[in-house]
Amino acid sequence: MIYPISEQLERLMESFADPETGEISVSEEEMQAAVEQLQMDFEEKIVELRNAYINRAAEAAAIKAEKMKLAERQARAEKASERLKRWLAHLLQGERFEKDAVRISYRRSDEVVVEEGFVDWAKDNFPSLLHYRAPEPSKTDIKMALKAGLSVDHAHLETRNHIQVK
Repeated sequence: MIYPISEQLERLMESFADPETGEISVSEEEMQAAVEQLQMDFEEKIVELRNAYINRAAEAAAIKAEKMKLAERQARAEKASERLKRWLAHLLQGERFEKDAVRISYRRSDEVVVEEGFVDWAKDNFPSLLHYRAPEPSKTDIKMALKAGLSVDHAHLETRNHIQVK
């Protein structure tokens, strides 16, 4: 915890969360009403809520950073294990191996290899072999068009205020 928060606010925040999942179990309106009823003056509530926000944001950032480190470690471990598996395959040259608790065997599988030119051929001969993605709007391009003064049906700009907490 970077900033201290009052026990009163900490207890209130804990009461909003499901003890098993950690998910918020009340509506936003219920949370706001409960915060308004806290026995603190307005400025103290603002400072306390800001401190709680900073603490939670820092916790989320730390978890994200750790998750990225673990993902990198996972990727390295997966590459190393694949390399070791290729070495075993090279040494065994398709032969089974058994000794004590070690058993190495092979199983057959079929893999589809799609060669260059397949898409053009399938378009003309067998279109059901192809998948198409549904188009999706390019919000960046739509925004630029609207800002340039173009009329774009079914799209408009909304100006929003985003809170900055420091």
